[in-house]
Amino acid sequence: MSNNTRKKSCRECSKAKRRCNLSNPCKRCIDRSLACIYTNAPSRVTPFPRGSVRQDPSAEPVHNRQISPNAATQTWEKILSISSDTPGSITLDESNDEAAAYTAFLPDLPETQVTNTETNKLCIENIMISGSDYRRADYHKVTSIWASYAPIFLTTIQDKFTHETLADPNSRLNNQIKDIKSYHSEFASLCQTPWLHRRLYKSGMPDIMFSAYRDCVMYSQKTEHNKGLVYRSLEESIDTLLSLEAMTNGGELLVRVQCLLLYQSMQLFDQDVRQQCLAGSRMKTLELWTDVLGDLRDASLELSNKTVQQVPVWESWIYAESLRRTVIASYTLITLHYMLKQDIPSQGGWTRSQPWSICQQVWSTQSSFDFLSVWEQDPPVTVSCLLLDEFLEQGKADAVDDFARNMLVTYIGLDETKQWFKQRGSTY
Repeated sequence: MSNNTRKKSCRECSKAKRRCNLSNPCKRCIDRSLACIYTNAPSRVTPFPRGSVRQDPSAEPVHNRQISPNAATQTWEKILSISSDTPGSITLDESNDEAAAYTAFLPDLPETQVTNTETNKLCIENIMISGSDYRRADYHKVTSIWASYAPIFLTTIQDKFTHETLADPNSRLNNQIKDIKSYHSEFASLCQTPWLHRRLYKSGMPDIMFSAYRDCVMYSQKTEHNKGLVYRSLEESIDTLLSLEAMTNGGELLVRVQCLLLYQSMQLFDQDVRQQCLAGSRMKTLELWTDVLGDLRDASLELSNKTVQQVPVWESWIYAESLRRTVIASYTLITLHYMLKQDIPSQGGWTRSQPWSICQQVWSTQSSFDFLSVWEQDPPVTVSCLLLDEFLEQGKADAVDDFARNMLVTYIGLDETKQWFKQRGSTY
């Protein structure tokens, strides 16, 4: 093999004559806030690690800047848009002067250690269906290359799934199902879910989301006497949702994914055979939409590395965090569907890092003033899917909301999560 084809150390490691782990950026550059550049790498913009982007000292302080919520929302639509000619395509406008207003709420993506030791690889699906056999200390055995990293439940599950696991109220699998089955009732009573902020549509709920809300209320009151009408309303609303014109921006896509996710959570676990079949037939549509939504999120992460980070606009942060959580919730439902069928799930969604924020105080704020006050005192902790070791060691129990609680149970199990809360003087 030619030496030209072998990847060499980055410039900073070569200059310092230190070992480079060849990731991009490498661990040494991350630890030292250096620009990680590979001489022979294809031309691209290298994301800078957290803290490496510094503001001009002469610039106006961040807390003095005024960012219009409308400008931030408009920037979202300008920077990330879906072409109506080619569904799923992404157009990135990097020259937009308002980019900082949008990228302010976007997290830096944590890098992972890359290892080629296949013997240390842990079967991820065992984490989901096991009891106390797999502990947090075992999780490092998972190969941390994102292309083969599936954090919730994946790959060869036919021989692993058992009815005892599904029936066990303390199992991770059972916890996921209970969480998904509660989406519609929580949305009906509180106008929110763990992945849909109550104030996300405060300026006006879209018609398709209002229809989904109405159907969630009806489904919550379903009886043997009215279930025929409830099912009719569900099916007509879903047909309307699927027959809408092509999406033109990320906002429309987010609404549609959230609506379909709510409908799938009702129909997939309904006792009516027809509803289950309809939900199964639409799973590919949900997966396709979620893939495109993930593309938008990933494109925004790449853009955020090129701009100065600042205190975000409340509405913009709600939008971004709802999007990030919606993507994870959607992929979870999709994978669970394959798992219950004892089929092999698609690994596409879990080859991404899936960032989200642990931020009960920030997530629960209901006004811009409260948001800024809480943000200054206790900003969110950004993590990548189930990479929760650092938070479990240093995090606070009062930072855990419903979404984070479910992720913790998925990672370490129900009993260990309860014990973690108890050790911090709190209750699960």
